Amino acid sequence: VVFLVVLFASQKIVRPVEDSYEKQKLFIANASHELKTPLAIIQANMEALDVDKGSEKWKNNIENEIDHANKLVLNLLQLAKMDAGNVDKSRVEEVNLRDEITKRVEMFSPKFAGKITFKNEGGLSSYSLPRQDILQILDILLDNATKYGEKKIGVVLAKSGFAVSNDGAVVPVDECKKVFDRFYQTDKTKEGSGLGLAIAKALCQRNGWNIACESEKNKTTFVVRLV
Repeated sequence: VVFLVVLFASQKIVRPVEDSYEKQKLFIANASHELKTPLAIIQANMEALDVDKGSEKWKNNIENEIDHANKLVLNLLQLAKMDAGNVDKSRVEEVNLRDEITKRVEMFSPKFAGKITFKNEGGLSSYSLPRQDILQILDILLDNATKYGEKKIGVVLAKSGFAVSNDGAVVPVDECKKVFDRFYQTDKTKEGSGLGLAIAKALCQRNGWNIACESEKNKTTFVVRLV
């Protein structure tokens, strides 16, 4: 009986360590794979540039992939710092969320060929919160919506927080939780590394907020609850 109790307890203690180790291996494998692609493209374009020295196309391709790799590395560093608890929380201050959303809707409108609308449904204008964190979450969700949206994107400010929705490529209901996993992408053909939503979730968790994905027939919505 003692042996069985000890065996059961040891397995229970070791299991979180094993899970953590497996997640770390998967993270390293995915990171290596994501970095390998832009590096391979850069190498191919460098070789083409040697042959066709007069073409600007190869230089532009190299610059784009370097930018892609640089963003990926910065995102990886941010997640690594969050995991280690080494990221300083951005300073809490009064933020007019209505004005900030309005500015960002205008900023992302040229990037999206369709229409982005903003609606205030009784939401507070002024919130006392870390400005840098909330703006980064907004940018991530709007960037994600413009990437997958087809004809329209909607942003709603409510009493409990805000939501960003898009039509087009709708997330299946059974994948709503998976979209926050690192490197997970519902559509592999779209540009990106699959780290944006993981960062948004990490930012929400460290501030005590909640972020969720809701899927309907023709719409995907990301809801951020601040209170």
